[in-house]
Amino acid sequence: WIKSEPKTIVEGILLPKVDTNVTEIFNVDPLLTSSNTDTLREIRKKVSSLVFSSLFKESIGSTVVPEVVETYTFTESKDLNILLRNDVYWTDGKQLTTEDVDFTLKLLSSIGQSSAYYGAANGGDIQIQIVDSLNIRISLAAAEGARPNSAYLNELVFPILPKHVLENYSKPKLTFLPQTEFGTNPIGTGILNFKRNTGLELNLVRNDNYFRGKVNFDNYVFRFYKNYEDLI
Repeated sequence: WIKSEPKTIVEGILLPKVDTNVTEIFNVDPLLTSSNTDTLREIRKKVSSLVFSSLFKESIGSTVVPEVVETYTFTESKDLNILLRNDVYWTDGKQLTTEDVDFTLKLLSSIGQSSAYYGAANGGDIQIQIVDSLNIRISLAAAEGARPNSAYLNELVFPILPKHVLENYSKPKLTFLPQTEFGTNPIGTGILNFKRNTGLELNLVRNDNYFRGKVNFDNYVFRFYKNYEDLI
């Protein structure tokens, strides 16, 4: 529902019957590398899509449309050339660049199939060339000579992570982002910013600097319940 002032959307979610620490549920797992159930995985995916931007985003009819991508072209069916928007900024004021895209794709390659977005890395068979801060070229390097095409764009719906923050983390920590400081207080570029995790609910607030324009509500609150009676 939406309260009058300030406008707050509250989503109540009934937890699956698993022995899960409620506090852990609210930790952000942007690359979806862990979950006890499909329900928790979908919850984390939803939170991730609100806090982080992607190259492309899902649209009506199972198609994808550009999000932080300004333009893209296929060169002789060999390379996917992407130009990023120049108005996308992290919540700490840093600009999102191709360095962040390259960093995230390489992280997906190293994490492997434990990430739900591993397809973006084409099973690790991927070549990335940073042309400049806003231009990047992606080539698939599969043995059968597969090249990027429109179908590959569907794999490029993944949360882009900030290299300037996470490059200082050790690789083991990157594998378990939900247990890091970043997992409990993430820096993103999405429509909402992380505010706080009280252990009883997760509070997100409007990102007034979102590049596509701010949304028309102030807060989004997730509340989790162990049983139906408590939810009611």
